[in-house]
Amino acid sequence: MTDKVTEAKPEIKTVGQAAPESGESLSTTNQEKTVTFAESLDGRVKSISAQLGENGLMPAMSQAEVPSTLAKAVVLFDRQNIGVPADGGRSSGSAVSALLKASGADVSPTMDIGKLHGQLAAKGWESVEYKPGDILKPGDLLFTDLNPHRRNVGIVGENGKIYSHNITMNQFQGRENWTSKFVSVMRPPGSDK
Repeated sequence: MTDKVTEAKPEIKTVGQAAPESGESLSTTNQEKTVTFAESLDGRVKSISAQLGENGLMPAMSQAEVPSTLAKAVVLFDRQNIGVPADGGRSSGSAVSALLKASGADVSPTMDIGKLHGQLAAKGWESVEYKPGDILKPGDLLFTDLNPHRRNVGIVGENGKIYSHNITMNQFQGRENWTSKFVSVMRPPGSDK
């Protein structure tokens, strides 16, 4: 896609680019450089990767090792805002996919939870039905029903809490109970089932 730049007033430019998932235009009128959604996600992945490295966590060397790295990473980012500025920091899809990428998963970061689920399935991640009371493992990914309303995705931390982006608090956080009704669990191929 190409950026469109038009003069709104002298020294103020309106920059818009189609959002990769929705086809909707994201635009900002500002005197500073406008960051596109893709650039915002890429910057978030780099920031998360740097923080992981500073804390001795390196990306997994195989997809089967991603859950172990991810389970440690989510605890590290508890109560931090790891949302993506271009989507208003509101998408658990953006936060979780950026964490997955920084942890070594072979995914393209996205705010679309359904697309994240599809990417993982295409890479061989297994999706199984989840019912409350089922035993979860550190690094498991939990998904709600993928209908467009009230979608959510979470990650099980090494402490057993489920971590996701909390829209109300504008932060990534771990909880034992979420109001989201998680219905499926995903694990990579070769992980200990």
